[in-house]
Amino acid sequence: MACKVKIEEGKKAERTMEKDDAISITALSEGTGKVSEDRLEIDANREEEAVRLEGIRALSHGQAMDRLAQELVEEIIDHLDKPDLVACSLVSRSFLPRTRTHLFRHVDVSSRRKLEGVPRACIRSICLSGYIGVPVELPNVEHASFTAILYASDPFLDSLKSVHTISLTGTSIFIRDPAVLYAFLARFPRLATLDVDCYMQFRCWKEPTDVPKIDSVRVELKGSARWVIDLAKSARRLELVNASAADVRDILDAAADLQQLVLRNCQPGGLLDLANLVQLSIDLHDQHAVDWWETVLRISPPRRVHIAIHIHSGLRLAAMLREMGVEVEVESYCKLMEEELRLYQGLLCPVNL
Repeated sequence: MACKVKIEEGKKAERTMEKDDAISITALSEGTGKVSEDRLEIDANREEEAVRLEGIRALSHGQAMDRLAQELVEEIIDHLDKPDLVACSLVSRSFLPRTRTHLFRHVDVSSRRKLEGVPRACIRSICLSGYIGVPVELPNVEHASFTAILYASDPFLDSLKSVHTISLTGTSIFIRDPAVLYAFLARFPRLATLDVDCYMQFRCWKEPTDVPKIDSVRVELKGSARWVIDLAKSARRLELVNASAADVRDILDAAADLQQLVLRNCQPGGLLDLANLVQLSIDLHDQHAVDWWETVLRISPPRRVHIAIHIHSGLRLAAMLREMGVEVEVESYCKLMEEELRLYQGLLCPVNL
């Protein structure tokens, strides 16, 4: 009996071992299948990466750009910001000329060394903050900005013959007399626009004899406007910021050929003779300005007026001018009520200033 029990237990043990072996074989098969799937996925990823790298290599040699016209490529590049432009310049040779045009369009220069390594043909705008000393070939520069310096004798200015716009910026610029300023401006034969946003300090005053002719002048006054008068004589368009009524009178008396006058934040005081102007642009920030301009324009209106309104009563002035037969363009920067809005819409009449 005991022997029979042992035989039965042995058979059960054999069946258990066979079952365990079967489970092990199944698990091994499943594991092998999973490993195979993982290997296939890895191989697919490798192939995809290889294709991508091959595409980049082809792109870098200009082989894949035949499908897209160069004009379209340049149009896309024109809308990129600086980080993307830098990235594009490193990807494809076909991207390089256009990206350089944008990346080096404007450069800040304090010495000649700053210009080394820069593709000079790409430079359109340059900001100078130091004495350069030697001429450098810059064939395409159109705008030059001078920050807190003005060296009329710098040989480098001969490099800027194509410049048509000059900006003088910074806290202040110290000059011996106005003749030095005008001699500096005369170094630019194509100069058409001058923008001054700094305090012009002259050590002495000497009436200039040779003043360059500049078509458009913009000055943010931070001192006397006396030096502006001679420039205004030949200007077609003059914009003054923070000018007093006395400054404007002196300029109008001297500038017989002035056609367009733009006054921002003009300080009221006395009458102005505006009858010879073709276009006048003003802004109205408070009631005092509205009342003053109403008196001035009722007596001596120009042909056309552009008004930037920051106070509701400015609409009254615009309506008065319209009744007088003056062409009026209105820009409103204040919240209008329904009745005022109807008046504003009725006043809209485009004027190109």
